[in-house]
Amino acid sequence: MTFHPQLITTRTRRGERTIVAFASTDAPLAYHPTLLYNDMKGEHTSATEWSITHLPTGRELPPRFPTYQRCERFIALAAHICNWRIIRDKVAGHRAARRLHCIMARLCWQAQQDDAQESEAAE
Repeated sequence: MTFHPQLITTRTRRGERTIVAFASTDAPLAYHPTLLYNDMKGEHTSATEWSITHLPTGRELPPRFPTYQRCERFIALAAHICNWRIIRDKVAGHRAARRLHCIMARLCWQAQQDDAQESEAAE
């Protein structure tokens, strides 16, 4: 799976925003630095969090990730659980969401294992 830079439109609490993201060649999913908003800085991108957006809907998928590599791993696993190119009815969407939560749980567990192995290797 490869990723390429692309302008995408994502939905935020403050409306739609066009940003640069890295789109997958296998699924209409893209990752990008998380968009944040606070009263001091206004709207800005995070230096420590990455998000994934479903391109046909512009909606951000949970969760947020600490590195872009974890986003790429998540997209590689999630690309095959459903047809991301079709926007389905709510029932099919709920089934896909349940499968997505299973994938997220697996990735979180895998990330914890990777972190533990990295800690052991560093010692």
